[in-house]
Amino acid sequence: MNVPAPAVTQLAVALALSLAMPLVAARGVPPGFEDLVEGQIEQLDVRLFGRSAGLSPVRVTLEYVQLEDPARVLQALDLSAEAQAALLPALSQPLPRNSHLACRYGGGSAGCGYLDPPEDPHSVRALYDEGEGAVRLFVARQWIAAEPAADRFHQVSNNAENAFLHQQTLNFSGGRGYQALTAQGAGALGVLQRGHLAVDWNFNSQQYRGGRRRDDFQFDNAYYRHDLGQQHYLQAGRMDRRNLSSPQGGTFSFSMLPMDRFAGLRVGTTQAYVDADAAVQALPLTVLLARDARVDAFDGERLLQTFYLPAGINQLDTRRFPFGNYTVTLRVYEDGQLVRSEDAPFDKGGDWTNSSVQWFLQGGRRNERRSDRFDGEMAAMAGLRLPLGRA
Repeated sequence: MNVPAPAVTQLAVALALSLAMPLVAARGVPPGFEDLVEGQIEQLDVRLFGRSAGLSPVRVTLEYVQLEDPARVLQALDLSAEAQAALLPALSQPLPRNSHLACRYGGGSAGCGYLDPPEDPHSVRALYDEGEGAVRLFVARQWIAAEPAADRFHQVSNNAENAFLHQQTLNFSGGRGYQALTAQGAGALGVLQRGHLAVDWNFNSQQYRGGRRRDDFQFDNAYYRHDLGQQHYLQAGRMDRRNLSSPQGGTFSFSMLPMDRFAGLRVGTTQAYVDADAAVQALPLTVLLARDARVDAFDGERLLQTFYLPAGINQLDTRRFPFGNYTVTLRVYEDGQLVRSEDAPFDKGGDWTNSSVQWFLQGGRRNERRSDRFDGEMAAMAGLRLPLGRA
C-alpha cells in the first residue's frame, strides 16, 4: 500500500510531539514548536447544551483551553446572575481539553460529545471539539434551566379587545296535531379590562291541535361579572346555579341545591383562568443531550414513555406518567446504542383544580323558574369545598 508523503510527514510530526512532551519540561521546547506548547488564541464557538455565546477568543494549548473573556461568555449564554457569579472563578482558569471525547467530523461514536455535569455548582468542565471549532461547557444541573414550566393560569394578552359573543341553538319537532319549537342562547359582552355582561335565554313554544298555543320566554342569567385577579370573581344580577358546576364558578356539582335562581350578589373562587394542560401536578424531568437521541423512561422494568429528542436541554412531558411518587430511570440511546442511564425522583399528584380550596357566598331575592310560596323572599347561601389530601 502506498502512503502519500504528506500523510507520512504529518504522522511523524505527531509521533515526535507525543514522545517529546515528557522531555519538554526538562530540556525546554524544541525550536519552532513554541506556539504549540505555549498555546495560541483562537476564535471558537463556546456552547452550553444548544446555547451559543458566539465566537469568543480562547487560548488553546496541547492540554488546556482558557477563555479570554469568561464574563462576556457567561452573560451571552443567558445564565442567571447567581450562576454567573458562581462559575466565573472556575471559567477564568485553564480547563482540560478532553478532545478525545469529541465527535469526529460530524460522525463519531455513540456517547461522544458529552461529559457528566459536575456536582459542584462552582465547577466547570470543557470539551474542545477541533472539528467544529467549538468549546462545549458542562456546568452543574442547577444552573441549566430548561423551558419554564407552564403557568397554571392563562394570561390575558395585551392585544386583547372587548367583543360581543353569542351562540344559539334551535330545535323543532312535531307530528300530527302537535308542534314544538325550542330556542336557547348565551351571550357575553366584554366590559372594561376584566369584566363582562352575560345573558342566557330560552324560548319554548308548543302548538296543539285545535289552535291552543303556549309560549314561554325567560332569562335564566342576566348579570355583570368582574374577575378579581385569576382566582376570584364578583357578579351581580339574576343568576342560577349552573356556574357553580363549571370552570367559571368551581367544581361543586350540586344536584339538590335548595335555591334554583335568585337576583342578587355572588362572590367566590373560579377556575376560568386555569390552563387544563398545566393543571396536573407533575414534577418536570430534564435531560441533557449532546446529540440527537432516543430517551426511554422506565419505572423499574415498566416502560413509561419513549422520547425522540434533539441535542440540547430537553424537559420531558410527564403529564401521561402514572400518578405516584417513584424513581424514573432515563436510558439515553444514540445510534441505537445505550450510552448512559440516569435516575431521577418523580412525583405526580392529582389535578390542581381538584386539590384547591373552593368557596362561594351568595345572597339576594329568590326568583324561581316556577313560582312557589318562597318566591320573592330574601335568602343567603355559602359553600366550601375543602380537600382532605391530594388523594
